[in-house]
Amino acid sequence: MKKIILAALLALFSATCFSQGITTPFKIAFFGNGTRTDSLPYNVNTVMGLDIGILGTTTPHVFGLQIGALSAVSDDLWGIQAAGLGAKGDVKGLQISPCVSGDVTGVSAGLLNLNYTVGLDLALAKGSSGATAGVLVSGLSFSESVTGLHIGLVNLNYGEMTGLQIGIVNYAKTLKGVQIGVVNIAYNGVLPFMAGANFRF
Repeated sequence: MKKIILAALLALFSATCFSQGITTPFKIAFFGNGTRTDSLPYNVNTVMGLDIGILGTTTPHVFGLQIGALSAVSDDLWGIQAAGLGAKGDVKGLQISPCVSGDVTGVSAGLLNLNYTVGLDLALAKGSSGATAGVLVSGLSFSESVTGLHIGLVNLNYGEMTGLQIGIVNYAKTLKGVQIGVVNIAYNGVLPFMAGANFRF
């Protein structure tokens, strides 16, 4: 009976480690995408559990926690993605790293956020050529469009600002809402330039 159990475990381990594009509950990689022999198991397509990168990890699909000392990358992640230098992916959940990029539905927190966010976006500096919907809090932001609450020291929207924008300097090419700050610029506002507040509905 022990030999049968041992043989079954060895067969399971072999199938996990040597199959193409596998799903596994755990992956540990030195650095890279796991298609080489730098990860155990290798050729991982989906991790449903824990994906660890000693330096970094890249896995197409992660459901759970993906963490890398330097980088963490996933095409599709449901859960938490964290890295010491940069995190990238289409994330549903929490993405946290000094530099984050990709599409985030949930919470994105970083020093430099270069992503599209639906939810809460916290950044020292924010740059986006797409849309942010929800709450954006940053020191300096340069975004195409924001829908919701935009709080920061300098808020620059070269597209449309829909909602409330609060900062020392607020700029919106098109405003549908209210700006509150020392300097408020909106080409379609009550006036293009106003101190204190500006609005357009």
